[in-house]
Amino acid sequence: MTTATATATATGAAPPPAERERWWTRPALLWPTVFAIGNAIAFFILRPGVNDLWAARARASAVRHGVGLDYWFSWFGGGSTPGNYSIVTPYLCAAIGTEVVGALAGVAATVLVCAVLRGTPHETAAVWFGAVGVLSTMWSGRIPFLLGSVFALGALIAVRYGNR
Repeated sequence: MTTATATATATGAAPPPAERERWWTRPALLWPTVFAIGNAIAFFILRPGVNDLWAARARASAVRHGVGLDYWFSWFGGGSTPGNYSIVTPYLCAAIGTEVVGALAGVAATVLVCAVLRGTPHETAAVWFGAVGVLSTMWSGRIPFLLGSVFALGALIAVRYGNR
């Protein structure tokens, strides 16, 4: 260990850029990401018929038909108030597809979980638990919550690494 790394470790600061490991070279962070990519491809191909995925598809269809964020009477006797379900997800799903949003958000959230948990005690176990949780959300079709977790994890990264 070089003096700069020893000093950085002792003070809690990040190691110098030349000595930082890339996340994709660390098996603890690489394999959960590969697992997420495989699950995302399977999710896109299989398109499971779970209720929450149908709800996300229906809201995307409502946006495509001009409903937007207004009160929507075609879903179980009425939808939700504007923005109560999600402000971003129905529009994004209408633009590129519900399954595509779910697959991309699942991979992105897993990568962000790896970034948030990097360097923590029991990193490997924590990253795998995070990846399984993210992918469980994807397979249950909870697309707005999955996309929201991408934004939340991005905020955590900004807080954790923002002052470095």
